[in-house]
Amino acid sequence: MAEHVELFCLLNKHNYDGLLLHLCAPQLYRTVPLDAILGNMSTAHLQDKLSQLGLDEQLLNSMDLVDRYILVASVLKEVKLVNLMILFKYYTSVHVRQHNLEYSGGATEYLHLSNKRLNPHPSIPPLETCYDVLLDPYHYQKLELERTALHESKRGDYKHTQYVIQRLILLGETDRAVQLLLETNISNDNYYSDAIKACLVSTIRSTSAAQSTIKLVATNLIANERVWEGVQLLCLISKGLDACKYLTSYGQWQDAVWLAKSILSETESVDVLKKWCHHLTTSGDWYSALLAYISIGHFESAVEILLDKQEPVLGWLLVNSCDEYDIQIDRQVKERLKRALRETFECCDTDLVSLLFSI
Repeated sequence: MAEHVELFCLLNKHNYDGLLLHLCAPQLYRTVPLDAILGNMSTAHLQDKLSQLGLDEQLLNSMDLVDRYILVASVLKEVKLVNLMILFKYYTSVHVRQHNLEYSGGATEYLHLSNKRLNPHPSIPPLETCYDVLLDPYHYQKLELERTALHESKRGDYKHTQYVIQRLILLGETDRAVQLLLETNISNDNYYSDAIKACLVSTIRSTSAAQSTIKLVATNLIANERVWEGVQLLCLISKGLDACKYLTSYGQWQDAVWLAKSILSETESVDVLKKWCHHLTTSGDWYSALLAYISIGHFESAVEILLDKQEPVLGWLLVNSCDEYDIQIDRQVKERLKRALRETFECCDTDLVSLLFSI
């Protein structure tokens, strides 16, 4: 396998993109010889290696479009495309199921499930936990509760216990948080403040007067750089979105995303994640932004990132996948993609762009 990978690494960017297109696009694979795409390069050795890897026409044609992309990307060690397509496949499956629920009058059922920490899509195999913050809300919340439980089981000192308490409060597990607060030893300097905090957490009410007071205290704490104390108070009165906004204003984007994915409604969470995507893009981390956009269903924004980064082949693969699932991409974005592809393959005698967009 090492020599196969080395062979692909020897290809220049243009030839590598051409090979990727040849293998992924059924119409090109059937009608355009590989050497016509790669120019003067001898492709006999390359074809032999592809056959040895099992990438033959019969196998590729037996697979659906996205699975074909994932297989080809895996063989070519194209990690960006593998992750992109795995996320795309999962979230389009979720999108289709949600659409079917709404069409059949099951939207209320879906809302109920999402509010009760029950899996709204049990029939869809979940993403692997390595995708972390890119997981759907249900599986991400479940993962964070498991992580917090693990921390609790291994806590050994007061500082570690306070970390667990903070996580429990933010995740809405207030009963367990109160129990841990009341475990503070009476000889500890923080015994009194922990006892008062336990009383606050266990007796808090959602009256407007109480909310106003707690929000004022939270705001003052945050303004005096006691950010997490203020964030905990905001979460206790169901002001998680405000808490996320304060975290982002202090540049704590990862914490804001964690909180949004853990406790906010889908609409509010997407709002925070869109701003995070913009932050990632402007910070130069375009690949993380790309995957994050996919995870919230903003496929067109993902295509535009790929075009901005001179990745038109990956852009076409994503657009073609969207077409397969009847996901609309703006015509102007597609025209921009066509221009980029023509520039990339301008030396090719075959009009690849016309073939690609006829699929």
